[in-house]
Amino acid sequence: MGRKERKEAGRAELVGVLAANVRRMREGQGMTQKELAEASGSVLQTVQTLEAGNMWIGARMLEDFASALNAEPWMLLKEAEAGPRRKKESAAAKAARLCEALEACRKMAKAQLDGLSQSRARK
Repeated sequence: MGRKERKEAGRAELVGVLAANVRRMREGQGMTQKELAEASGSVLQTVQTLEAGNMWIGARMLEDFASALNAEPWMLLKEAEAGPRRKKESAAAKAARLCEALEACRKMAKAQLDGLSQSRARK
């Protein structure tokens, strides 16, 4: 493999790492692609193309995406360390988890309202 081919192969690998890291960090923060686009000052199509691994970005845009993801630019270019992969949560499991959290919030709000009502009744 010649120098040019090695350079292209390395660049393609780095684009893949960048794409995976942007997607992982965005999803980890519960952001949509559109929200990331707005936060980074880009457009939805840019985020989609980047996450698909079909685009290389310059230093300025790398900084913009890193800032939007509350990360340092180097973090977007670092290969993920090998480790156990988490199973992707099913839609039903995610919905159940969200319902539990919502129910807990509802109970906390009710308790606070009951406490306010009781303190006003004492006055």
